[in-house]
Amino acid sequence: AAEEELRKLQKPQLAQPKAMSLAVELFGLELVEEKVKQLESYDDVNYYLRCADGGQYVFKVHNGVESDNAVFLEGMNALLLHLRKHGIAAPHPVNSLAGDWMTKVELPLRSGEPKAHAIRLLEFVDGEMMNASPTPAPFFPTARRPGRHGAVAGRRSRR
Repeated sequence: AAEEELRKLQKPQLAQPKAMSLAVELFGLELVEEKVKQLESYDDVNYYLRCADGGQYVFKVHNGVESDNAVFLEGMNALLLHLRKHGIAAPHPVNSLAGDWMTKVELPLRSGEPKAHAIRLLEFVDGEMMNASPTPAPFFPTARRPGRHGAVAGRRSRR
């Protein structure tokens, strides 16, 4: 419960113009400004980005708790890459201009205090947003076919 409250307190504050500026600066995107919109998020800040070349992305700024846990974020990226490799539609992490899948930028918290927040750019996967569905329908296909998803997620590298 304490970590949950800390996540809310450490939600980054990021207005759309600054998010767009960071997307251009960090990832070299040429954005279609009228197509950029903020997505709902509990304790992170997410923006849907549409680019001039037709590319679609989610610009994800993690809360302070997750931003301090690089192992967790690297694990999330590894899982997304693994799922995509096995043909499961999953957002694909995109490298920054510096060649990293994650970068940190100092942004204000609700209190105004600055904090370094992890930022990732993920390829957008089209579909119904979970908050638009009255029931957890997005989970039904997985529940009906746990074998494939479970087998893919359960495979481990033998390095």
